[in-house]
Amino acid sequence: MTNVNQTASDNAEEFGFHAGDLVQEWLWDDDVDDSIRAKIEELTGEELVDEDYDSAVDGVIIWWRDGDDEDELADTIVDAYAVLGDDGPLWVLTPKPGRPGAASSSTVQSAAKTAGMNAATPLTVSSDWNGIHLRAFAGQVNQDLFAIFSRIRKSPGSIGFGGFRYYVDFPAKHKQNVGGMWAKHGCAR
Repeated sequence: MTNVNQTASDNAEEFGFHAGDLVQEWLWDDDVDDSIRAKIEELTGEELVDEDYDSAVDGVIIWWRDGDDEDELADTIVDAYAVLGDDGPLWVLTPKPGRPGAASSSTVQSAAKTAGMNAATPLTVSSDWNGIHLRAFAGQVNQDLFAIFSRIRKSPGSIGFGGFRYYVDFPAKHKQNVGGMWAKHGCAR
């Protein structure tokens, strides 16, 4: 019988990953908990891929610390969601309160909302890290539009949606992923 107090890193399947899943890791640094990474790799049988991997993945973990820019977290969530296949699990991992780099869950919730996602209550995933599971809001196409348009910087391109034509240009880091996000939701571009 499993002890109720075991952390998600002791039971990596609680992240929602399965054998054979390809999991992408964003914002890795040398302060991450390698035991979490090892448990995920053991469960999936696959090595984690980094944020430069540009094909579809089955799950995502984002390592986030206080002091990092909240807008960057929202951008990272949008980028990660764009390559996430079949609405797979997306987690933001943050140092626990009282640890160096501990981030407020309200910061993660705010960035998630900006990116069109809903943030769950933090879950202990190791002795030093919490995990926050993100899920797409209902009416995701409208939320995706909000997230994309909140990142628009300049305007010579065009996007058509709902009978309207928007003239925009996406930041370089969104250009490769935005087509996949539009296609994922059946929108013309």
